[in-house]
Amino acid sequence: MNRFERFEGIFLVAGIGFFLLSFLGMGLAPWTTLKKLKMIPEGTGRTAEEELGRTIFIHEGCWHCHTQFVRPVAGEPRRYGPVSQAMEHINEIPQLFGTRRVGPDLAREGGKRSNDWHLAHFYNPRLTVPWSVMPGFPWFYKKEGGKIIPTEKAKALTAYMQSLGKSAKAQMEKAEEEYRKNFRIGSILPPGDDLLERGKELFAEECSGCHGPQGDGNSEANKLLLPAPADLTEDNPTPEYVYTVLHKGIPGSAMPHFRDCPEEDIWALSYYVVSLEPKEKEPVIPPPSPEVIDRGKEIFSTTCAVCHGAEGRGDGPAGIALKPSPPDFHGMRPSFRHIVDTLSKGIPGTAMAPFVQLSAGDKEALAFYIRSLYTAGEKQ
Repeated sequence: MNRFERFEGIFLVAGIGFFLLSFLGMGLAPWTTLKKLKMIPEGTGRTAEEELGRTIFIHEGCWHCHTQFVRPVAGEPRRYGPVSQAMEHINEIPQLFGTRRVGPDLAREGGKRSNDWHLAHFYNPRLTVPWSVMPGFPWFYKKEGGKIIPTEKAKALTAYMQSLGKSAKAQMEKAEEEYRKNFRIGSILPPGDDLLERGKELFAEECSGCHGPQGDGNSEANKLLLPAPADLTEDNPTPEYVYTVLHKGIPGSAMPHFRDCPEEDIWALSYYVVSLEPKEKEPVIPPPSPEVIDRGKEIFSTTCAVCHGAEGRGDGPAGIALKPSPPDFHGMRPSFRHIVDTLSKGIPGTAMAPFVQLSAGDKEALAFYIRSLYTAGEKQ
């Protein structure tokens, strides 16, 4: 008989004993201590919907991959916001610090992205982040008449996301406002084939989920996002305009900022977006007469300037407070058909309403004038 076999009974009893000891010390003892505490303590400042979202967050195991604690190391405050403070978690039972960061830290998630972005992300994370490994939660939605409708669970989980980081929200909003106000383009990286190829890769990884593989806004995310992702093939922007949007994002829409990316990547993506072409070439339109331009300018002054500004820079007295804000027509030159179509249909989810009172001729005159505001030259 092997000498270890003579002690197999002792090993078995010892193993069971250690298991029971760990159960008592790590399971039963904490339970007897915490069983009288409320799982939803008073003073959290969360609504009933947010509390439901937190419960769903726990039940679905989201805390396995997402932390809620910003550490003062490795540039985390730059990516996620102010360092977490102990007082933020005083009423959190259980606390959701987390242990891994398969996904980003969520401690300051509130206000970073729109509700629509979160709802699309929960339905299928690849719609908003094509490279994401996060599982989707399609059972939080129902389909009616071809539309994807979020249930109360999806809305509650979104509400919880928007509640995270309340104590630092004012600080983060101020910092974001200052960044957007003081943003200036530094050195411009010249275009090149290598940069364009890198931009194509980045677009597939970061942007194709919302804007579609061809950049025309034709994506499944269209069914969940309002306003819908822009058709980048019809906007004809300058690289500087795209670069600015990538740094600032578009508040009031699902378009986040990408300022954490390397500058070279942001320029690469900018040049690729500029290179996008519509599936159908716009027919050649004869140049307008000066009278048509003057008519368009008159209509713009009386109808559009209050939002878009007297010079079409998106800085009108009403436009300053709008989210999403009106575009700067000096940095982009939408196609003629795109402008006329927008004037006829509006842009749902924004302040841009359809102008049904304008005749077809007035819409065309206005389209010619808007295109004349472009100051960066023809798109190459």
